[in-house]
Amino acid sequence: MSLSGPRIITGRRKLLKAVLVGISGNFQRVRHQGGGEANLTCAALGEARRRLTASGGAALAFAASGGAGSPTKSGAGAAVLSTLAGGGAFARRGAIGSAALLTAAGGIAAARRQASGAASLLSAAAGAARAQRFATGVATLTTFGTGGGSGSVSDPIIQSINANGWSVTTTSSPPTMQPDVAPKFLYASRQGFDQTGAAKTYVEPIVLTQRLRQPYPNQASLTSDQVVLSDYLYSTDTVVGSVTGASTEASPKPIANWARVDRRLVGNSFPKEWAEVPAFHRNARNGEQVACVVWTWTDGTNTVTAKVGVSVVSADPLDLSAVIVYRPAADIDISSLTSGQITMNAKVYPWIGDASSVLDSSVGSANSREFCPQTFTKNPTLFAAPYFIYVDNALGNDTTGVCSTNAATAAATPALTVPGAIVRARAQMPGNRIDGLRIRIVNAQTISADVTFNTYQDNHEVIIEPAPGVSQATANISFGATANRATQLQWLRLKGVSMTRAGLFGLTGKTTGASKLVLENVALDAGSQNSSLVVASNFVAYLHGVTITNPAANLLTAGTSEIRLLRGVDFGTMNGGVGTLVERWLMLGCLFRGIATTRGARSDSGAIAAFTKFLGCGGSAAILSYGASQDVSGAAFVQNVCEWASVTSNPFFRPSADGETGNVTHLVVHQNTFAGFNDYGRGNILYNESTGARTHKLCSFVGNIHVQINTKHDVFKADGTRIQSWPYAFGVGCAGEFSQFFSAGAPGFAPDFGGLNASLGTSNSVRNDPLFTAPAATASGPSTGAGGGDYTLQAGSPCIGRVKAPVLAFDLAGNARSATASAAGAYERVA
Repeated sequence: MSLSGPRIITGRRKLLKAVLVGISGNFQRVRHQGGGEANLTCAALGEARRRLTASGGAALAFAASGGAGSPTKSGAGAAVLSTLAGGGAFARRGAIGSAALLTAAGGIAAARRQASGAASLLSAAAGAARAQRFATGVATLTTFGTGGGSGSVSDPIIQSINANGWSVTTTSSPPTMQPDVAPKFLYASRQGFDQTGAAKTYVEPIVLTQRLRQPYPNQASLTSDQVVLSDYLYSTDTVVGSVTGASTEASPKPIANWARVDRRLVGNSFPKEWAEVPAFHRNARNGEQVACVVWTWTDGTNTVTAKVGVSVVSADPLDLSAVIVYRPAADIDISSLTSGQITMNAKVYPWIGDASSVLDSSVGSANSREFCPQTFTKNPTLFAAPYFIYVDNALGNDTTGVCSTNAATAAATPALTVPGAIVRARAQMPGNRIDGLRIRIVNAQTISADVTFNTYQDNHEVIIEPAPGVSQATANISFGATANRATQLQWLRLKGVSMTRAGLFGLTGKTTGASKLVLENVALDAGSQNSSLVVASNFVAYLHGVTITNPAANLLTAGTSEIRLLRGVDFGTMNGGVGTLVERWLMLGCLFRGIATTRGARSDSGAIAAFTKFLGCGGSAAILSYGASQDVSGAAFVQNVCEWASVTSNPFFRPSADGETGNVTHLVVHQNTFAGFNDYGRGNILYNESTGARTHKLCSFVGNIHVQINTKHDVFKADGTRIQSWPYAFGVGCAGEFSQFFSAGAPGFAPDFGGLNASLGTSNSVRNDPLFTAPAATASGPSTGAGGGDYTLQAGSPCIGRVKAPVLAFDLAGNARSATASAAGAYERVA
């Protein structure tokens, strides 16, 4: 059949049943406008072209020589092209689905995939083979022949990969790059893992973003043969084609920690919520930060495992924003484990890397704040029938108080005080140990006695909680007027009570060995007392769902005692408040007002601040600073709202800036919203201007809305040797970035390139407007912001769809993000 023009076929119909065979002529075309599949076979010379404009599948086979075959698929489905002889073949797929191309002889073969799905290309002989994938999904390329010639797998022709992993050397002077309009690629075969934790090789494009300029004082001139990559190649990656050299960089381990606290009593079922892990990595993709998390529970002999490759929003009602975690899909049956101490560990697998890039909690130091083994006690009998003792400040008696597994029996004969209840319980519980004891408060209690309980526990916590029917306000615990040794237990959880601080004294744990204090669902009146909540270097605090009123500057500061977890914490006052400093080790789903963060003398390596609102902030210091005076390896600042509301000009976010000395490696900064005006709330990011040169590398900035981006290196320093922070300055690892203003200060403040799909402000007074719904940050003038703004996006925001390869599945409100092009900032909007 010979066609003189396009044939329109409507409805659902398979052309496999009516194959169009071109016997002669130079043009064969089938156009399909509806669903279904279309096949075209051309047996002679000429051009064969097949176009499908909606859903369905498309296949084109070209059986002879000459001409070109070009199927274009613009809707859902699959496009397959096979060229069996010479000539050119091109497959293009414009939306979801897959594109595959096979060429058996010479010529050019190309597969292009512009949105989600997969693109695969197979070249069996000489010539060029190209696979292009513009957004999410996987692109695979296999070459059986020699390749090379005028068509290379790289465009332009790449001679070698530089050891730094983020730039390449070309065989000739490369052309001007247009990475967002007409991107050029090289194709890397990369070791990694799939969503089951199994090893997998990915073949994917890496964009060539720009020609590299020369260092100061020749910064206006380009190098003759150096090109910057959109992201790092690792030592475990290889490049398709005749490319020499290799990166010396390794994929870093993920940044992860436990979102809950251990030392709990369990039965035959382990709650999935207790295994929650927030995890982050620079190679996030497909809406997931990491590929897989695998858990193990063991009694030392028997082991139970679980694994997931998909994140979820935690169902924890105490979170103040959506906290994204990896956790098992269901509660874990641990009936096969022997009663006694059990240990939970997890391995976190990145998408890209080898075995050395897997984070394993089992190698962490027990009872430390790092990702380390978690300890629980399995006792089905005690879990089903725990011991209770009640405390009543009017009717109780510390001599006769009864501890019993029958709650009614215990309630009938309460103790008078909390310390008295602990002593009475130890005398009545098996082995004189109070592990698993639940102390129930009937009315207000004051903790003031100097009592120690160093030998009262073995493995798991004691819980102090309101008695059934008693309100949180009534079950109030007063502390701080004197040294509070009555809390000197090794593992203590205060749950559902209220607390009032009556003086400067903090809570103190066991005098020897590590001690943990957990405040869960607690209303804390801090009494404006300006000292730490907990004291003693061995006593660490975990705050989960705590509302704090009447705060003071040093309540949660990084002092001799650690504040290891702040989850669902509501704390601070607007517009600078009282200059509060908060330890920033692990912050999840909190609401902070007018605070700044601090690390104290402890390292920021492994620190996580995610899914949190920092509102009404500002003052004489940056709110968050990594790498000020020490090196940082692995830290995550992900999906936070950061509002500057002060008339004092300072940065909000300040990783290793100004004259600081720390080197920063693997800093993950994804999907944050910063609000302010010009340099009020700006970002001073990864500078290199201190006395000694700093090296910043393997950092990832994706989908952030900045106030203003500043970075300093060779041009600002007027020193051509200050190029160690160039990866960030040239947008390596950056994508979908948005900034509202541009610094009009000295040359060398702004990045040379903002990364793929970036939109950076060009003025220090006229806003590149992200169209926030109701901002309340510092504004033009500047004027003091009221604080507490709404930083969701309005319709038509230029931030919509900016992240072409999404890195998170949900936004700060818990809404699903687009799988193909998500919005920059903490909140998703698709139109």
